[in-house]
Amino acid sequence: MSTFPGPLIEFPYLRVDDFTQRPNSTSPPALACFLTHIHTDHLRGLLTHRSPFIYCTSATRSLLLRLERRFHRLNFARSVLESRLATYRHLKRVLRPLPLRTPTEIELCPGRTVRVTAVDANHCVGSCMFLFEGEGRAVLFTGDVRCEKWFVEGLGREPSLMPFVMGIRRLDRVYLDTTHAAGGREVERFEGKGDGVRELFEKVEEVERRQGRGRTRYFFHAWTWGYEGVLVALAGLLGSRVHVDEYRWRLYGSMLEGENRDLGEAAPLVGFREGNRWQSGCLTRDDGKEVRIHACEKGMGCEILKDENVVQIMPIVTRYKGVEYMEIGVGGGYGDLDQIHELELNDLNTVGTLMELCHKRLPDRPDILEKITNWLEQSVHQGASNVKLDTEAFYDALEDGSQTKELEEVPLDRLIMALERLVSEKKPKAALPSKRITFPYSRHASLEELRLLVGALRPKAVYPNTYEPGMDMDKLFGDLLLDAKPDTEVPLQTCEAERPEADEESCMKRGTPGTGGKRTPEFVKGPATGFLPEEALMIPSPGVSQSQKQTAQEPGTNSKPHSRKRYRSKNDLVDESIKRRMSAYQAVLSSDDGSFTGLDLASVSGYHNAEQEVEL
Repeated sequence: MSTFPGPLIEFPYLRVDDFTQRPNSTSPPALACFLTHIHTDHLRGLLTHRSPFIYCTSATRSLLLRLERRFHRLNFARSVLESRLATYRHLKRVLRPLPLRTPTEIELCPGRTVRVTAVDANHCVGSCMFLFEGEGRAVLFTGDVRCEKWFVEGLGREPSLMPFVMGIRRLDRVYLDTTHAAGGREVERFEGKGDGVRELFEKVEEVERRQGRGRTRYFFHAWTWGYEGVLVALAGLLGSRVHVDEYRWRLYGSMLEGENRDLGEAAPLVGFREGNRWQSGCLTRDDGKEVRIHACEKGMGCEILKDENVVQIMPIVTRYKGVEYMEIGVGGGYGDLDQIHELELNDLNTVGTLMELCHKRLPDRPDILEKITNWLEQSVHQGASNVKLDTEAFYDALEDGSQTKELEEVPLDRLIMALERLVSEKKPKAALPSKRITFPYSRHASLEELRLLVGALRPKAVYPNTYEPGMDMDKLFGDLLLDAKPDTEVPLQTCEAERPEADEESCMKRGTPGTGGKRTPEFVKGPATGFLPEEALMIPSPGVSQSQKQTAQEPGTNSKPHSRKRYRSKNDLVDESIKRRMSAYQAVLSSDDGSFTGLDLASVSGYHNAEQEVEL
């Protein structure tokens, strides 16, 4: 999950991927905003955003304008559960699309401009990196990126990045996707996307040979953006289209609309017009028997998961020592393709009043009351302000199976009845099903890949877009930087960016998750990219764990050369992590009928740092 606060250090009047208005901010007002992609952890502040302009790719703009979130608020004065639909349609006039690989001069105010280039990020549909140039400075903001070796080599053919890859110019800073570089990441190397798809194809072919060609149906767990390419490839392999629900169809179809439609992203999915004939894409709203692949939202009317012979396909991050690292929730984005329903618990008074109401309505059901109370107490303990509600179960409980989606107001008595049904009808966890295919397909870069990217660009400094206590950027990437002093200008991940001219002493007191380089490594010839540093192909020694919190020094600063610290062994950390992952794996795979809601996985320690949520 992104923890980036929004302002860039070199360009404090620009905001990227966080648009929250902070009253005590020391940064100047934003003159322009930029959005790398539409995963929810990058949309903070957009529901109330009015100005200035927001620049993004055409696909991101189209998808964002059709995203929906439904909030349910407890109105005790009227004894009803109020519902409101939140969208981003108010941003239609401020969202401005930028074409990829095209330098664009943006006028911020009279006499001040910035040159911006959007570059594909290999993360999800519409995602991009931003190269900012102006006032003698240049920075690259990666957003979320999967920088495999072929991707890094391809940067040498990007016109705007050529001077930096060739060493003619230097980036002042790279704002880096450090989702898998944070403390506790014991796996430093991932399988490539192509290798993962090959494994998927081999397993599907084995199923087809064993059960007979054309007889098996598949359910693909596409809970967020980023798996569109796999769906297109799988549809081609099986000769079948992919069923999606109405909401996802509208989202993907939106990329064909408007003056700046993105035909390249949309055509393989929803089709295009060729002359007088419509060429269909791989997606369809038809769920007939001839459609063998499903990627629809659970609970939206499709009965695919009730078929006991269906084979479920689930992407994972990677495998390590026999444990599969689940992809759900990593780096944010969990449930982005679903119609999200959230119960707002804004303060302790709201929670307390709801508890009191439950006690009054359920005096003779102590077992049910205890379950509801435990759920509410858990949400308070985890600090969740919004609690996600399982869509299918929520509407079944409120409407007795009719699943009416336009519930503007619901009496609180019925809400209590719904909560009673939900907690009393939870199914026990079953054994892991056998008809399941997993394949490695990470949407974020591994530590090895991040070092390749930093080594190819050789910037003066690196800033973590996902920061965790104990992360030492100098140890992770300091050997790949060129002619730069240790970075003392980087703010804490939870604060607004300070001015670039901030004094060194104050920055050191705040703590510095960023880093600067200390030495110049030798060069070796790199394929297709000019020069790659030899250190880019190396991983820091595992003898020192990056997961330990630094108590004797601030985050990101250099430790003293003779300081002695005690570290837990690598094997101990790996064993603990394996136990956590196995517990999470059991939670995800424990149900064949789609009743899993993510309750156990959301708070897996050390796996991702997304805001913890509680689901019903």
